[in-house]
Amino acid sequence: MDDYKKLIDSTELQKTVLNFIGSEEFNKMVNCSMFKDKQECKSAIIYGMSIASMLVCDCTPFYIKFNEETDEDDNRPQCCIDHDKYFSTCDTCEFGE
Repeated sequence: MDDYKKLIDSTELQKTVLNFIGSEEFNKMVNCSMFKDKQECKSAIIYGMSIASMLVCDCTPFYIKFNEETDEDDNRPQCCIDHDKYFSTCDTCEFGE
């Protein structure tokens, strides 16, 4: 698995962090820590989480193209596969009508 990277959407991460900060789960987490009843500490945690989620945008982006898996028994011409034609002939190549 060394040659695989786990990719996340930076916008989704930022939305998730913001939703978590405003959640009851976040309040419970802080209240179960040594920072209970210390608003300045809770604010510092929120600040750190926000900065961290924004720093994701400075990370190296990866661009990948998702391809649908093809059936190994697919006997259509490659062009028809490329143009996603199934029950008719491809109209953009030599296999068209």
